[in-house]
Amino acid sequence: MSQYGRVDYWNERYTKEKDPFDWYQRYIELKHIFTPSTLSPGNTSSFPPKETLRVLVPGCGNSNLMEDMVNDGYSHITCVDFSTVVISQMKERYSEKEEITFIEADVTQTLPFPDESFDLIICKGTMDAILCSPGSGINLRAFMQECSRVLNRQHGVMMTVSYGSPENRLLHMEDENIWPGSVEVITIPKPKVNDPNVDQKSTGANHYVYMCRKGLKEREVNDSSEHEKENNDENVAEGNLNDRDTQQKEESLKN
Repeated sequence: MSQYGRVDYWNERYTKEKDPFDWYQRYIELKHIFTPSTLSPGNTSSFPPKETLRVLVPGCGNSNLMEDMVNDGYSHITCVDFSTVVISQMKERYSEKEEITFIEADVTQTLPFPDESFDLIICKGTMDAILCSPGSGINLRAFMQECSRVLNRQHGVMMTVSYGSPENRLLHMEDENIWPGSVEVITIPKPKVNDPNVDQKSTGANHYVYMCRKGLKEREVNDSSEHEKENNDENVAEGNLNDRDTQQKEESLKN
């Protein structure tokens, strides 16, 4: 499986296998997670509705996920993959879907987006593919850092679907420097579907959804803002006292 980190492998695979393929779970099996209370608990009032939610799908492949989301009302979806072949195919397939944008880029390198460009990142199988590749530890950390960078600082969340159990995956995610909010694990059963276009090969009865949150909870953000305001007020008051002392000294010298 080390070939999963090679772009030539994926270009060759997508050249031969052009039909859509979903890793692990389809949108219909994940849809119940796509609520503000589940995605970003504690920030539900600031979490954007799906009509304006800015979504990034790294390692998009030729999944049907994005089309299903558009059909459900999402309208700002950006997809990234390092395979020239699949990006070309997807651009052609969805040429009339202005809600979806496709960009060729390596997700383990600097992503071509400014800070805080997205509210939600959906990663289906990309983390597992990176872990199967040479230099997996360094590359996965770089991937996580970039995902955190481009997420909104308050309510941003990365949803990662994996076959890997928490014992084998959390060590790559529980880093407060990258995910200062929280990391939560949601266990979901494998889909029982007779569909060749849905991955059924991973071992075990369940898949795991890792919710990596960048943002502080609203209360913590408000407390931080109030603390900053108090410090500013104290600095202003101290500055006024210093000005008054200086004025008094100048007047005493004149006398």
